[in-house]
Amino acid sequence: MADQAKAAMQKIASQDPQTPISAQDWQELTQAFCETSAEYWVKSSDVLSKSSRSINMGKHVEMAIREDLLDLYTRDNRAPETLPRDTLKTIEEFAKYIEPGLPHRMGGLPDPIQSDACDPSDPLLFQVASDLAMGWVWGDVGALYVTISESDLRKSRFEHVEAWLEGH
Repeated sequence: MADQAKAAMQKIASQDPQTPISAQDWQELTQAFCETSAEYWVKSSDVLSKSSRSINMGKHVEMAIREDLLDLYTRDNRAPETLPRDTLKTIEEFAKYIEPGLPHRMGGLPDPIQSDACDPSDPLLFQVASDLAMGWVWGDVGALYVTISESDLRKSRFEHVEAWLEGH
């Protein structure tokens, strides 16, 4: 797979980065990274035998594409002009969605989902909710909380922060 990745990168680097990938090139890339196998040795009792396993990287390729599209959408003001309308609509709906009741937050008090895992008097440094557009999922679509006691905050003792995850 490493050789296939190197060859693909060389081919991509030799082309104009603004030129869309042709359907045939895209098919070759997805086949190179999605439909591969790995060979390895397995020891059973005292016998070594060679085994092979199919590896499908399709899910990871789809995630990388999503990340690249979201990155393009958020960093380049001209991106919406270059994306097909149906893709743009999907990206916009996806990027704007926030799980109900789970905002990202800095400061204030934690907004726990279902527990009293924290001291309610401890200030919240930040709360990062599950955010599917960003690819962040904490627990079962929960949140990550980071708090600190008032006295540690006053003394800037950030090595004493407490963090926990909570899911639905």
